[in-house]
Amino acid sequence: SDTYGTIETTIDSQLKTYNICNDITDLFYDNYPLDIVLIIWNYTIDTDKLDFITHSFLQEIITKCDPYLTNKSCCLIIIFANANVDKQQAINEFITLTVPQTFKINQFCQWFRGHLKEHIQEARINQYLNRLQLHQGNLIRTYRVFEEIITELQRGTSIS
Repeated sequence: SDTYGTIETTIDSQLKTYNICNDITDLFYDNYPLDIVLIIWNYTIDTDKLDFITHSFLQEIITKCDPYLTNKSCCLIIIFANANVDKQQAINEFITLTVPQTFKINQFCQWFRGHLKEHIQEARINQYLNRLQLHQGNLIRTYRVFEEIITELQRGTSIS
């Protein structure tokens, strides 16, 4: 939105805030030769402004990142995810994917349990899984709870 500036400046700001790197191009230095997937969640951008904002962002990214990608055997994949899954909107000339409203939460919980079992106690794992299962596989709500859990784990508030 106009409050936060461009998508690129917002991303650069978040990368600095979380001590990941100084800007998006640093991701190529730090992760070379790995591919980078950037998921940009849209919660509030008006659909009439979306084309302009994404086009501007992509022009900035192409200019800034092309030297790090050309002939380097690396990819930058950008996914613009619209938090309003009821509304599907094509952006410029890009591929529009239909996002499922729900998914099989049990498979996800099994995967997540496997990643947590070496780091925290079983009782805490069950609390996390119960929080995830409350949303019965609703993609957006489950994703938001998953983000909360990851933030808690990163802060060390729940690690045994």
